[in-house]
Formats: sequence, structure tokens, C-alpha cells
Amino acid sequence: MLRAIGNRERDPQLRNPDHLAVRFLTPAMRLRVALTPLRTLTLRVVQGMLPGAYPFITARTKHLDEILAAEVHAGVRRVAIVGAGADSRAYRFAESMPGVTVFEVDHPLTSQWKRHQVTRLFGGPPEHVRYLPIDLGRDRLDDTLGAIGTTEPVLFLWEGVTPYLSMEAIDATLAAIGRCAEGSSVAFDYYFPDPSAEVPRFQRYLRRHGEPVVSRMEPERVAPALAAHGLTLASDVHAPELSARHLAGRADVVPYCAIAHARR
Repeated sequence: MLRAIGNRERDPQLRNPDHLAVRFLTPAMRLRVALTPLRTLTLRVVQGMLPGAYPFITARTKHLDEILAAEVHAGVRRVAIVGAGADSRAYRFAESMPGVTVFEVDHPLTSQWKRHQVTRLFGGPPEHVRYLPIDLGRDRLDDTLGAIGTTEPVLFLWEGVTPYLSMEAIDATLAAIGRCAEGSSVAFDYYFPDPSAEVPRFQRYLRRHGEPVVSRMEPERVAPALAAHGLTLASDVHAPELSARHLAGRADVVPYCAIAHARR
């Protein structure tokens, strides 16, 4: 919903590029996006619950879109979206990614929901998209690598997932990516420890929905953690740079999140 609201920003520098996000929402959520008073109220609630989350989500969308475009331009023909949820990139970039196969990896229940939504919106799953159900809290990404393929480079987009996995599950996922072909890469966002990250209202909301934050990563430990699996940190972009690059320098981006991109 925040991506859909962001797509309605008048300033193109602040606008979220995900124009398909609103189509994945329920009718009630679409109404909250469409009506200005309800949009304003929603953003006020979000700001009170997790200050800076709304602009961060727009910056994250733009940043990962850029990485996807660059990797495809460089010749990557397999993209795995890990924890795909309502991610729209497989459909939003379909025309600009000829010959690219997209694998949407997600929890079985979410994967089933996504296939239903795609059928509703587009009449059926596009030929270039594959749906791979897996519970990363219990299973291993290795279980899907046979379907994704490991003999040619793969771009793994891992958005909005790591805070809700144990460090053991994160490590196992990175290990699986490290076993892929040379030229593969992974882009993921993560939380790092910060006093401002302890927002009781947000934590209560997450616990109530069964997805509490369980993992944070020290920025200085990201590169060594990746290196342990044969991955080299290419970039680690924090709030100030994300804002400068994607939000015209606005200062209210959540300060304890970053986006890393690492190569095999």
C-alpha cells in the first residue's frame, strides 16, 4: 500500500515507480490510496508507527529497480525474487527484459495468493515467470536452486525479508547464493542495531501479525559475512546516500536501514 501511495506523489523525484502496486491491493486498501483524506491518515499512522518508513520504501524500490536494470543490461538472464510477496518487477519490467526468466520464491501460502492475483490481473502467469514455494524460516534456498539453475549467473533480489529471519536462515541463504555461478549477485536490505530502531508501537504491530523483527546486522560485519560464502560486497548504501540518489535529499528516511549488493 505504501508503494501504491508513493506512486501518486506529484513530485517525480519522490514518486515510487511501482505503478502496479495498487492493483495487488484489496478494494478497501485501494480506496485508502485513491482518497486524499484516507491517504493522509494512512501516512500519519505509518509515520507514528515507524518514522521514515514511507520514504525508505520508495528509495528501496528505486534502488533495487536500478540494480535489476543494470544486471540485466550486463547480461543476466535469470532473476530470483526471494520473498516475492506483491513484488511487481516481473510484470512491470516484462517488456524491457526479453529473454529473462523470473523466479518468484516465497512462502507456499503467499505464493498461492500471488498466482491467484496474477491470474486475476493478467489472465494467467506470464511465460517468463516461475513460482517456487518455500518457507525460508524452515527450509533452505538450496531446495529451489535446481529449478532456478546454478550454471549461469542469477540475480537474487531479497527485499524486506532479512529482519524477519533468524541469522541462521540468513546465513544459509547467503551460502546457497554463494554456490551459484560466478557472476551471480544478491541485493538485500537489512536493519542494523540503533536505539531509534526500538519503536514499541511498531514492534507490537509486527508481533500481532506474527512477524517480529528477529535479526539485525552490524554494517561492519556485512562484508565479512558475505565473504564467508564467496560473495564480495559491491555496495552498501545507507539512508543519507539513498535519499541523495533517489529522494532529492529529503532528511526523514528511516536511519537504521541499508541496502547491500554483493557479487559472486
